[in-house]
Amino acid sequence: MTWHLHRVAGCRPTPLAHYLKALGILRLVARQADPGARACWQKDELLLISQLDSAALERFFLEDYAPTPILTPWNGGSGFYPKDNKAGIDALTRSEVPRFAAYREAIEVARALVGERDKSPKQLEKAKLLKACKAGWQGAALEWVDAATVVVAVSDSGVGDIAYPALLGSGGNDGRLDFANNFMQRLSELLPLGLEGNVTPHSEELLRQALWAKTGRGLSNDSIGQFFPGAAGGANSTSGYSGDSLVNPWDYVLMLEGAVALQVAAVRRLDERLAKVSAPFAVRAQTEGYASAAPSDASARGEQWMPIWERPATYDEVRALFAEGRLQAGQRRAGEALEAAQAVARLGVARGVTRFERYAYIERNGQANLAVPLGSWRVQNNPRLHLLDEIEHWVSRLGRQGDNQPAFARHARRLESLMLEACRQRPENMGPVLCRLLEALGAAEAEIVHRPKVAAKAALRPISSLSSEWLDEADDHSPEFALASAIASQYRLDENVSIRHHLMPIEHGRFRTTNDSLAADRDVVWTDRDLVRDLAAVALRCATNAEPFSVPGETEHKVRRFPLAAERGANPADVAAFLRGELNDERISRLARALMAVRKVRPGERQISEDRPGVLQRAEVPVVYALFRVLYSPWSLENPPHWAKDEMALPPLRIRLDSAPLRLLLGGRIDAAGNLAMARLRAAGGRPKVTRFWGSESYAHRLAAAMAIPVAWSDLWHLVALVFKPDLQLETESEVSA
Repeated sequence: MTWHLHRVAGCRPTPLAHYLKALGILRLVARQADPGARACWQKDELLLISQLDSAALERFFLEDYAPTPILTPWNGGSGFYPKDNKAGIDALTRSEVPRFAAYREAIEVARALVGERDKSPKQLEKAKLLKACKAGWQGAALEWVDAATVVVAVSDSGVGDIAYPALLGSGGNDGRLDFANNFMQRLSELLPLGLEGNVTPHSEELLRQALWAKTGRGLSNDSIGQFFPGAAGGANSTSGYSGDSLVNPWDYVLMLEGAVALQVAAVRRLDERLAKVSAPFAVRAQTEGYASAAPSDASARGEQWMPIWERPATYDEVRALFAEGRLQAGQRRAGEALEAAQAVARLGVARGVTRFERYAYIERNGQANLAVPLGSWRVQNNPRLHLLDEIEHWVSRLGRQGDNQPAFARHARRLESLMLEACRQRPENMGPVLCRLLEALGAAEAEIVHRPKVAAKAALRPISSLSSEWLDEADDHSPEFALASAIASQYRLDENVSIRHHLMPIEHGRFRTTNDSLAADRDVVWTDRDLVRDLAAVALRCATNAEPFSVPGETEHKVRRFPLAAERGANPADVAAFLRGELNDERISRLARALMAVRKVRPGERQISEDRPGVLQRAEVPVVYALFRVLYSPWSLENPPHWAKDEMALPPLRIRLDSAPLRLLLGGRIDAAGNLAMARLRAAGGRPKVTRFWGSESYAHRLAAAMAIPVAWSDLWHLVALVFKPDLQLETESEVSA
């Protein structure tokens, strides 16, 4: 037994016509000539493995191929009604060639069912006719009708409501183009209809073009429908104002033969909304993830993701793949493009599929429906995709408000686009997309907060609780991300609440609302208009309203100190860059808002201090910043760690909280604020090195804002060393000890 490997260069994953043509070739060869034939995709071409050599393969299609009875008697223009084009159907009916026997039988059954009708039936009558065709046809003809229609539900009278998968338009037609009638016309042109007839050289040349992508002439000016947008013709399709549709008739014939492989399952009445997506690998449309995406592309016809497999498979195996016909997103069947992308990226499909070609049935070139290729999606196992599950419901809920709130729809589309982009990334390249996704989440939540009545009416919520993995996976190692994560990790020691309570009225993960709006809260001082003013307002609110609190491990009695502490500290060098205005404040704001949704550890688990030295780039840290940062420390400075006490001779400090220096900074009076801060630190028992203060009003505002940017415990003591002169008594004791 000899096997031949054919590189069928005329079949490629795009356009859809050529993908379906590949399925048609495999289906026909396996069903009618070589049951052991196998096929796969390699380097974007179809590989066909068969006992037929190239000459025998061509001879099969030209001399032995028996066409599938593709008929649509329920449609106008199908050839069954007085005003229809009957050239193709009459030619097949008169033919006595054996290969058309099944076609003639199906035509006879259909004509008997159509009866004396002078026009195509509508609604209930159409459903009855289609049901009768399903009962009267058999074999390949029945496969065709099962690919072109789907039973949505069955009424008490036993008549099914009919819906149509997008692949074959409205039950085998698209507008005025009837696929079956055109199929019969192309057959009559390509194959001899008489017993003594021979295949024409023109048909042979066209077949070689269709199979092997040979160059040649003879393409016809025929319609191909939505399957091949580049050959559809029309305005701007050539160098002139318009162009003809140039189609290889064999491409059209083999394309529809391949479409028969995509059988459609019946769905229950409760799933009627899924009628369009009951076809194999079909999902609802999502207008994101491709360059030309626009809201108007949200066609009811949806999308279809065509599998590409690289291991040779028989037709029965390929048919089984389409019979399963689903993309699994977690525990549910994927119903939208984003869910399909997640399923693909999670190895949610099997049987050797390596990638999917995404097609959307959308309007292009006027109101013509075209199967537009939207890109290739590789199957890969990405363990980080579970992060998208945490926000999927929140994004979906936001998107559902798009009909009434275009701003919400805009944010939802941006988020969905980034989520789709994340699904396409390899695990090691996913971080930058996740970082942009966090920014988009922050911007979307800010939009919700600034529309309090709409948010309350729609029962929207803050960003869903995020796992701590976002901090590692989305970190782009920029100073903006580092500062945002430090800001977001803050909580109030006196009230045991997150800094998030200063951004919006929130309680137990939900907005606090009144009858028709978000609740008013004077602690909400973050406005999202200017990061510097927002941080300064938070710092001032904390300093002004601080309640006495006790800190585990420090003291049992309550004290009144600056209450804003954090789980993560910022690098003082990054804070210095913020003070100089070198960073992207808007990006920090968006990231910080989103990262505030990251779940905090329980209060008893907070790491409130680290008794180890840090590394501080002192040359970059302004002493004036260190002065105020020490003044507004949430931690007691009465007991320096051993390395600070011994190496730096730092004294114990008993600082009393005073909001007045912050108010002066917000007023732009950096000199008065500095002098008052000096007085407070002298009263605390230290000897500050600083004697004079100067700076612009904007710099004073940034100094105030920096009080809401935490630093690590160890770095705080280095800042203390920058501000204070060594304690002479401690220095003497250290020398004596040495």
